[in-house]
Amino acid sequence: MVHSYAMHGRPMRDHIAYFKYLLTNFNIVFVVGDYNGGLQFLNAANESAEWKNDNLNIGMINLDFNDKDKYLQELSEARKVYDKEKRVFCFLRTPNPAWIREANESLQNSFDRQKIWFAAKAQDTNRCSSFNEQSHKNIPIDSIIFNDEKSDPYSDKSEKMIDFVDWVYDNVELSKIECSLIQVSSTSQGTLQFNLPSELRRQQGDERTRKDSYSALVLGNYGINLYYDIIGYKEENPNWEPFFL
Repeated sequence: MVHSYAMHGRPMRDHIAYFKYLLTNFNIVFVVGDYNGGLQFLNAANESAEWKNDNLNIGMINLDFNDKDKYLQELSEARKVYDKEKRVFCFLRTPNPAWIREANESLQNSFDRQKIWFAAKAQDTNRCSSFNEQSHKNIPIDSIIFNDEKSDPYSDKSEKMIDFVDWVYDNVELSKIECSLIQVSSTSQGTLQFNLPSELRRQQGDERTRKDSYSALVLGNYGINLYYDIIGYKEENPNWEPFFL
């Protein structure tokens, strides 16, 4: 995990602008999101004037991957429509109790097997100068909003870049903290729930404890596995017939 974004209460246009920054500055090969809210956001982004002016558009992989018996068939269909160059690489997951349990257990398994690594803080040492390198990247920092100020508090671009590098690291740490807060409980029907402790869920206000970054990581871990399944799928030859030697 090398990047994290967590900004609540901002208008949709700010989220769309930040998503554009990610698409144009990272090697994006797959996008996964929650269908509840994700579809509205994706449609708004595709229809925005800023995206249209830059010929940006993200295409959907319209499958559900719910039926285990049809999983290979749907992988075959997804492999045919997936297109990185045309950005047809977005899958929006519709959550259900069975998938929520499976996805959370998959994330735990990834932790246990050390398959998930979190980026360290950028810093300058005798062996590397990652902070200096990152804070001098040529990115559209003027169009990126990552603070809650109503006006831009920075006097110049370099000052904002320095703050941005620190902010990205803080959000990665936030994801780790939220993961550590998750508790597993069971309902009276035997359904497992993965949530914050009850005392944290009772908090109110903008500064309340959230689990949005954790939920994004659950989806990201699921999306990584689905992406590799789609890319690695090979169509079997249906015309092959056994013969006697």
